[in-house]
Amino acid sequence: MTQGAIDAFVAAGRELVPMSGESGNGFMASWLEYAGVDNFDSVAPVYDCAMVVDAMDVLIDALDGKEVVFDQSNMEMEIITYDNIMDYYREDLPDSYWAGTRLTEENLAKLFANE
Repeated sequence: MTQGAIDAFVAAGRELVPMSGESGNGFMASWLEYAGVDNFDSVAPVYDCAMVVDAMDVLIDALDGKEVVFDQSNMEMEIITYDNIMDYYREDLPDSYWAGTRLTEENLAKLFANE
């Protein structure tokens, strides 16, 4: 994960470089912390963690004998840039939160209650 790469560059005293990232809250916190330092910048795709649920729904329909069409090339993906990072970053949630969830605020609160 890119958060670890940033930590390694900083620990080694190396100049930061542009790095592709991910929609993990911990990475986004590091991105915000180091934005504008050296040559660091990033871009990150938002992979909806629930896409596995979509795939399972298709599988179950297929096993039930239903006709299914699943064209993964048409799956939409949001992109995080520095200009829109605050639409995805959650200061109120821990590093282990990933943007793009379908969980409700109530379920997010329960999930991260002990962190």
